[in-house]
Parts: sequence; structure tokens; C-alpha cells
Amino acid sequence: MSTNISDNYSITNHSTNLSERFKSVTSAGTAATVDLIAQSSFASFFDGGTFTLIDTAGTSKTYLFDDDDTDGVTGDISGGSVVIQLNGLADIDDFATQMAAAISSANGHNGTITATASGGASGKVVLVQATGGAAGNSSIGNTTDPGALSISYLAGSVTSFQNGADGVITSGSLDIMPFRNGINGATSIRFQGTSNYYQTFIGEQRH
Repeated sequence: MSTNISDNYSITNHSTNLSERFKSVTSAGTAATVDLIAQSSFASFFDGGTFTLIDTAGTSKTYLFDDDDTDGVTGDISGGSVVIQLNGLADIDDFATQMAAAISSANGHNGTITATASGGASGKVVLVQATGGAAGNSSIGNTTDPGALSISYLAGSVTSFQNGADGVITSGSLDIMPFRNGINGATSIRFQGTSNYYQTFIGEQRH
């Protein structure tokens, strides 16, 4: 007998609907993605330009290009923006590497958006929302000269992350054995395990 509860209790008229005893399973969803592509090898074309990324959780960060080392190194904060330092660089893949580093930095999205520089003279940074969901299809603010930086998805010009989708809720495996053999029947606890059982009241677990 419990030391915390002085009386025994019986639950009556509990539903025996089988569907109520199945686990609901929600898939992780699909992560939205997009590419940033450096299209010029002249750092001066980027200088002072910015773009803004928003992750699935709604965290917004603005990134600032600098080509003369006046705003700090890549990943620093300048005027509220995360610096992408291009000083001394003249290759689109080097530009992509710095973009990816800024986005991945502690002051940047720091893993909530993964950023991978593709290399191969592509100038491309592949961005993927770390958390799946339609909320990841966020707009990208781009104030950089469009001749220097483009935003692309499957080689098409876009202005946002693409193809993020919410997880699907499905009915999974049977969670626990029936609480009752039938409506108004006697309580049936002999099939309930120590980890799966109905909670009949607020207080000490009894099974």
C-alpha cells in the first residue's frame, strides 16, 4: 500500500477506443536549402554589400562584405552585422570560403544554418536549414550588387530558401495494453508493463 495515498481508486467508463492507445509519430520534416554564388572575382564589387539569412527558428543575421580590412576579420561584428572579410582575396572560391566561415561562426548562425563552400571554381556556398520545416523557407535579403552575388536553387534565381516542409504526423505502434477489458469492466492492469501504463490520477504512480 502506498505511504502517500490512503485510499484505492477505480476509474470507470474509460474509453476502450483502440486508436487512443497508439503513439503519434511526427517525422522530422524536410530542411529548406539554397545556394549563394559569388559571381565576381573582384572583392571591390562586394565591399559594403550585405545579405540577411533567417533560420527555421526565426533567428535573423545580417552579413557584411568588407574588402579593405576596416570592419574586422571574418566572423567579427561590425555595425550589428557579421563580417565577411575579403581583403587580399581574388578568387570566387576564396570568397565562398569566407561566406561559409562567417555564417558558421559563433556570431553568425553558428550551426542553425549549415554553410558549405563547394569549391571547384564554383564560388558556391550551399546553405541548409539545420531544422526541417516550412518555417525554413525564409526570405533572403540581398543588398549586394546582383552582379557580384546571386541566390540560386537548382540553377534558378530565387529570393528565399526552398523546399522546406513540416513533418507528417502518423499513427505508430500500439503504446500500451488496454486499461479495461470493456466499458465499465473491471480494471485490467496485469498486461501493463513497468514503463507503459495509464496514469490514473495525479500523485504516486501505482501499477
